[in-house]
Amino acid sequence: ALLRPEFAAIREQRQVRTGSVQNILVFFGGMDADNLTGQVLNLLIDLNLDLHVNVVIGQQHQQKKNIEQLCVQHNFICHIQTDQMASLMGSADLAIGAGGASNWERCCMGLPTIVVSTAANQISISSELSKLGGCIYVGSVGSNTLEKIQKALLSFINNPKDIENCSRVVLDLVDGDGASRVCKKLINQMRVEVLISNKDHPVTRHVRNWALNQRNIHIVHSTKDLQGGHILFLVSCNEILQTTRT
Repeated sequence: ALLRPEFAAIREQRQVRTGSVQNILVFFGGMDADNLTGQVLNLLIDLNLDLHVNVVIGQQHQQKKNIEQLCVQHNFICHIQTDQMASLMGSADLAIGAGGASNWERCCMGLPTIVVSTAANQISISSELSKLGGCIYVGSVGSNTLEKIQKALLSFINNPKDIENCSRVVLDLVDGDGASRVCKKLINQMRVEVLISNKDHPVTRHVRNWALNQRNIHIVHSTKDLQGGHILFLVSCNEILQTTRT
């Protein structure tokens, strides 16, 4: 999975979830056209569970004011357009949310989840993840969605071992280093040229060290020596600046 670096960083501080569910994260995407966020919050209120609840919505959520009011009234914490998703996922014991890219973020955090498909392209992935034991998938949005969420939630709360098993599965599925591996693969398959006009530039030594074990990296000090590659890095390019000025 191609995830932002903070997910891999926070993952290093996480272990398999064990014990009871105490902290729940609710997130159905920024827009949440069906207002599943509000529906789930009302469900949690009705169940009257002794839980810490973090809620994430987007700035343009259609029911933003109502959700904020619910959170204030019931001591839930509402995060709007937050850039702290990795941290919130890392601190939660259980999530309730949509499929899509969030599946992989939660997997990286070892976070068990009750998943609802809010778009057609989320169905197959969420279903397969459920078969692996990586979530409880309650299907697409429908008339009995809340009933299914409630059943799954109470099952997780009453069976802490299921939380542990699910957490273990997802931690093994996604390690958070996918973006790094893809970049390395691309670089290894492409010819890279580095133009450093000034041989004495402080970065030259570091670039040479980088290129030592990379056959596809070619360092040059003049545009005349460029042979053509997929990627060109320009460092201290006095020659190009002088050509442009003339």
